[in-house]
Amino acid sequence: MNERIRWFEAHTTSSADIYFPFTQAGLCSQLSPDLIPPLKTFEQTIGDFTLRVAQSHDAPYLEPLLRSYGEASENYDDLEFFNEEKLPVVITNISNCLQHRYFITFLLFDGTTPIAFFQIDPYDMPRVETLCSEKLLPFWDQFFREPLQRRKLLSLSSNERLECLRTRLQRDALEDYCRTYGIHGSVDNFLRFLVGSLQIVQFLQQSVPGGSYIGNVSYNLLPRYRRKGLMTQILRTAENVALRANIVFLFSDRIADGNKSSVNLLRRDGFKLGGSFTTTYGDIYKTRRHPNGTFSEPCVCYYKKLTSGDNSTDTSV
Repeated sequence: MNERIRWFEAHTTSSADIYFPFTQAGLCSQLSPDLIPPLKTFEQTIGDFTLRVAQSHDAPYLEPLLRSYGEASENYDDLEFFNEEKLPVVITNISNCLQHRYFITFLLFDGTTPIAFFQIDPYDMPRVETLCSEKLLPFWDQFFREPLQRRKLLSLSSNERLECLRTRLQRDALEDYCRTYGIHGSVDNFLRFLVGSLQIVQFLQQSVPGGSYIGNVSYNLLPRYRRKGLMTQILRTAENVALRANIVFLFSDRIADGNKSSVNLLRRDGFKLGGSFTTTYGDIYKTRRHPNGTFSEPCVCYYKKLTSGDNSTDTSV
């Protein structure tokens, strides 16, 4: 895929499994300028704390919160460290999210100190289709006898897609790639991940109205504020705000299966399991457990369709 992530493969054979690999393929979408004014004025109290969208004057206070994501010993120990060289740029982007409009970052404050972030990266359907056709499929083309065509593949059933990919596969090219990066994978499960990645395009084409967005989420809460139900309240509040910003689906595209606190958070909130898969990381994906990167781990994709009123879900594929 790229220098951070080298390989995905599915775990199950279910034709209903879906994934959201587009976050690894390029830039997300810009929100419409018309959606920004309500976000600028949004503010809500959660217990003794205040939740609002990040603003430029928050920049000097963000570094401890961002560093704690990968470094806090209480966190799951294979969370990726923020790249130190890029941290100033990350902070600038977060604190100016309402100006550039490429994502929304909610911050929870204890007084003037940010103690949690919840970020939503938006993707509209034209962006999803472009990332599929111009990024993902061209990368996968190196393993097949002829270029993969999104529209043609989407016209097939899941089983027909799998058979089409299998008959066109250049197994030698795939095996050479795996040898190069020390990957011990299953060819069939790799193909099933491709099928599930195409299935989500078709599912979202049928489910996302024009002018609406799909959001991919990331979040962190400083360890000393945990076990108070704060992240659950942040999530539910952010969902209601997101829906008013025409974000109709939320995804958590790649949760480590061992990260039980995140899995439990999403499941309690009504997120549905999309699919289980293995991710193989490159040497620039560094964690506390793997400071040199280059490791594999089982992951899961979760998603939720947002509905008004009571955070209920309608997530049938």
